[in-house]
Amino acid sequence: MVIADHRNLDKEMETRAESFVETSQELKAPFADDEVKTLQQSWGEVKYITARMVMDRLDEALTPVGWTDRYVEMSDGSVQCSLSLYFLGWGWLTRCDVGSPQGSEPMKAAYSDALKRAAVKFGIGRYLYADTPSSASSASSAVAAMRAMT
Repeated sequence: MVIADHRNLDKEMETRAESFVETSQELKAPFADDEVKTLQQSWGEVKYITARMVMDRLDEALTPVGWTDRYVEMSDGSVQCSLSLYFLGWGWLTRCDVGSPQGSEPMKAAYSDALKRAAVKFGIGRYLYADTPSSASSASSAVAAMRAMT
């Protein structure tokens, strides 16, 4: 009969949770003010990041082999992005969202928009939206959620 050593299992789960939170915090880190773009709209300024900034952040936090993206063109012209990130100790986690065709290069815009919107679901650039909780409260919520899983 094999008896599990729960102390070792608890330590492993705690290490996994710490790694997950650390990577999540890297993804959520604010961009330098001079990197964030501003678009003037009739209702005011909109702050945003580019798709390249998202890709650079993913490369920095996860390395180029730690993430992948897939796209599906929808019948209405929009594009769905499935963004998958690899978290050590946890495996692949996927988030999806849709971008809309706009401007002079509608398909390029749809692909870029879809990637950025999927990345926001992992916390990348989410702080640019005023209606979301701060990174600190999100990080503590993530730790609590990970501990609840053990």
